[in-house]
Amino acid sequence: CAKDAREALARATKVFVSFLASSANDICRESKRQTISAKDVEQALVDADFAHFVAPLQELLRDFQAEKARKRARNGAEESEQLHERDAKQARRNSQGSGDDAVPAQGEAASVSDEENGNAEAGTDPTHVDDVLETGDCEEEPKTD
Repeated sequence: CAKDAREALARATKVFVSFLASSANDICRESKRQTISAKDVEQALVDADFAHFVAPLQELLRDFQAEKARKRARNGAEESEQLHERDAKQARRNSQGSGDDAVPAQGEAASVSDEENGNAEAGTDPTHVDDVLETGDCEEEPKTD
């Protein structure tokens, strides 16, 4: 009996959500738009005599947007910290070496330019002949006469 009640409630919820989405879609099309907005859903609720759901829905939407903004800010802070750390490492390399020509020591992480060029191996840059010869990554090109 409880299982039947759950199934009936799930089915009714599915029908209600489908009806609401269809109504919101109609409102959206009447406004000559293709994307359903929160306002379209709110209007669909009012049109279906469920206006009392609008305020709780708006509160949930504000909470969702605030959480999304917090996550974005947190991710931005982490990214900013990573960039700061990368810049500090590059500055140390430049102060230890002879400027931009400094090559990372063996076992040290690849330079920023290596990472940006998609070279994942630490301390290797295919433009440096010594690295190519040392790693054996150089293939002989066929001669064209």
